[in-house]
Amino acid sequence: MASSSEDVLLIVPSVWHKKSSGSLYLMAERVAWMSGSKEVFTISHNYIDIKIQKISPDTKEKVQLQLVMHNGEANTFHFRNEGGRGAQVRDREKVKELLQKLLPQFRSKINSELEMKHKMLQEDKQLFQLYNDLVVSGVISAEEFWSNRSHLTKEKISDQNQNIGVSPSFLSEIKPTSDGSNSISYNLTSDMIDSIFRTYPQVKKKHFECVPHEMCESEFWTKFFQSHYYHRDRINLGSKDVFTDCAKTDDTEMAKDLMSEVAGGMVDMTSLADNPIGEDFGESATNDLLGKASSTAANSNQTIIKRFNHHSTRILKTAEEKSRQHATEEPSRPENTDSQANKRKMEELTTLEDLQSDAPHSKKSQLSLSKVSRYFHGPVADNPQPTYRSTESMMRAANALVQEVEQWSGDIKNNLTSDVARDILTQLSPGGTLMQGMSLTSMSDLVPGEIRAELKNLYCALNELLRHFWACFPTQTKQLEEKLVKMEQNLQRFTTSKLQPFKEKIHHYSFSFNLTDHMESQLSTAIERYQKWISKRNHKSLSSIALKT
Repeated sequence: MASSSEDVLLIVPSVWHKKSSGSLYLMAERVAWMSGSKEVFTISHNYIDIKIQKISPDTKEKVQLQLVMHNGEANTFHFRNEGGRGAQVRDREKVKELLQKLLPQFRSKINSELEMKHKMLQEDKQLFQLYNDLVVSGVISAEEFWSNRSHLTKEKISDQNQNIGVSPSFLSEIKPTSDGSNSISYNLTSDMIDSIFRTYPQVKKKHFECVPHEMCESEFWTKFFQSHYYHRDRINLGSKDVFTDCAKTDDTEMAKDLMSEVAGGMVDMTSLADNPIGEDFGESATNDLLGKASSTAANSNQTIIKRFNHHSTRILKTAEEKSRQHATEEPSRPENTDSQANKRKMEELTTLEDLQSDAPHSKKSQLSLSKVSRYFHGPVADNPQPTYRSTESMMRAANALVQEVEQWSGDIKNNLTSDVARDILTQLSPGGTLMQGMSLTSMSDLVPGEIRAELKNLYCALNELLRHFWACFPTQTKQLEEKLVKMEQNLQRFTTSKLQPFKEKIHHYSFSFNLTDHMESQLSTAIERYQKWISKRNHKSLSSIALKT
């Protein structure tokens, strides 16, 4: 239940989660859901943890609302008011509108780097365990943990910071919802608004001029969807709304695009006009391409086609603007270089290798050899080794080798007997008399899996601390000295909070070997190095004081 100090702002009954019925509570700092058969909240999320809310489309039978968290988790609530679909939609709208007011107040300013850190911890289990052992337990701070991993987060952020294109069907995805009282509403997301601004710069310009000086955000978008600029297939030249200038500017830009030559000169746009008899028969090609206001007003089909063409042109220009921005960042090239590049591109488009004649064979210089055998056999060493130049010499060498083998006899007087050799092997085997104090059995056979996993985590945590510790040497700055002192304290804290409890835990297993011996030697080496540095620094400070006096 909610604590006595919490203010319940809204309670919505008949809200299902998965297959359980319950009630949805919106309080001052969190949203929670309680099952009908329980007296405690089954689901509870602080507003600061909620990233976005989503609602189901009108075409879907179920009336649902989904809450998406910053960590990627999501919970979907199904509104099942017995009053019917209208009552279910009203309950959901109450929750949605209240969340729209509350979420901006509690929304945490999590930047892309922090989100990437959360994603890295979720994807890497070992890194997450290391974070729990060091940061969550209080051994080191989060800033120290991420200090040497900043390059990883920056690389991932740079990989994700790519220009996302605009979908050609984004306008059709903006579907209005009706409340049954001759009014409709639009649910705009930040991505939809960004797509509108990128596709129609005139709307972005009007938004900058009007909001919030002349009207609020919601009023601006209401006028946008009510305007004839959005419904341009409904021709009304006498309209004097906010977006009248936008339509006129778009017509002017479209006329310029039609009159301008296509880059590369490979396409003649004027040849696409329908002039079967002649250019002066009926309307001219220029008038057909420009699409005068009189002709477009008389023919609704031309208006629709014109709108489709303008929308497609704007979608393509959003991609061209990105490439143009990239080109401006590069150093300017001379004009002759651009002309040469266009010429090469023209040749690539118009030249087919299969249709080209074979190039004349160039004259090749002939190779003159004085000794052909040396050319085929390769270089010969200055002091060649003796070789067998006939079959008889090879046979003599083979016979000599056979005689040497037959005459050879090994000295077996000092060889071990089979019983002695077997006894030595037994003593050198694991568990033998000569192998006392030494174990060749693998750790997996002697140490339980739980202890091995905990030992691995301790090694990872200690190596992380030691990496920070040894990175402070040589301590040439005051910041490194402060970090070194702090890291020595972190090592002491690790010994008391992590290593000592582990030693007490494995003491009950009575192992014949010390699992923490290596870690203790690493810690003692680091502490000794720190003590030497402290004594050296104190000696320098005393010397400087003596010189001053």
